[in-house]
Amino acid sequence: MARRIDITGQRYGRLTVLKEVEPRGYVRVFLCRCDCGNEKEITMPQLRSGKAKSCGCLNRERTSARNTRNLTGKRFGKLTVIKRAATNHQSGKAARECRCDCGNIIETAGVYLTRGETTSCGCHKREIGAKLQEYNDKNLRNNGVFVPLLMSKLRADSSTGIKGVSPVKGGRYRAHIGVKGQKIYLGEYASKERAAAARKAAEEKYHKPLLEQSRGRKRMDIVGETYGKLFVVSEVAQEGKHRRFLCHCDCGNEVIVKMESLRSGNTKSCGCLARVNDDAFIGTRYGRLVVKERQGSRWLCECDCGNMRIVSDANLRSKNITACGRKCPLGPRPIINEKIMEQQREYQRRKRENIDE
Repeated sequence: MARRIDITGQRYGRLTVLKEVEPRGYVRVFLCRCDCGNEKEITMPQLRSGKAKSCGCLNRERTSARNTRNLTGKRFGKLTVIKRAATNHQSGKAARECRCDCGNIIETAGVYLTRGETTSCGCHKREIGAKLQEYNDKNLRNNGVFVPLLMSKLRADSSTGIKGVSPVKGGRYRAHIGVKGQKIYLGEYASKERAAAARKAAEEKYHKPLLEQSRGRKRMDIVGETYGKLFVVSEVAQEGKHRRFLCHCDCGNEVIVKMESLRSGNTKSCGCLARVNDDAFIGTRYGRLVVKERQGSRWLCECDCGNMRIVSDANLRSKNITACGRKCPLGPRPIINEKIMEQQREYQRRKRENIDE
């Protein structure tokens, strides 16, 4: 009878064999400890053939290295990337350590930088907020009252369809009005029409003087100012309650933008800033696919086998699609999504347990 091979104590890649455990059918299985500290049961053929070299951490590191771009030294808004962070972002994405122009050091996910979602340590938002608060106090607040709230629309869940009128027990209606943070009770009425009339009279008494004073104020003029890449040329026709301005972008395009979008910092260009972020996205690898160019709302990608495929942004970022298709000459698509990998491993484990039984 042939002598059984004992591989206890031997190393295979990052794995150290601890002991032999229960076999899976006719296949011998060994408990191994990985250099990362995890323990895993692996079959003897996988160890000796070199198919298993770690608990799975080696594959994750290689995949991460293939799909991670070098952003060191690049600027995104007020942030300059210093290096890749030692740990991932709380979202699970690769994090970057960045220095803001104000001097603060922060860590954020690399995709948030390339998408333009993070452009500062938070100081830019505070600056915009302070300017917006100053503007509101100067132009929209009158005697401690924020005037636009007086002109707000009726809530969709209103039970009566009239502002400041609500039903009470006994089929009666209560009227009230708010002034300077205080709710003034106007009485209860037998009919909704009488409650509405009381509310209307209160608006004439409390709200109308404030609205007239606000209309008499000089309107803010932002013509000639610059917001990001946009230079305000002139004011155009108002759309509802929103003032709109014709703006000239540094790239040469002209665009019409709402005043609040300019002053809040939500709009900084004609759209060319987003296209610059698209350029940073080109060349990114997702499994076997490399992003080549944008086509509408989707991306044209080239597979390692040479085939081309158009993939949506969501499928690329979630790594649901990582190859040109099921008939890819290089074989089945590589699975990068860790959740999917874990589900497949669980399925295989249950399948083996059913076979053993």
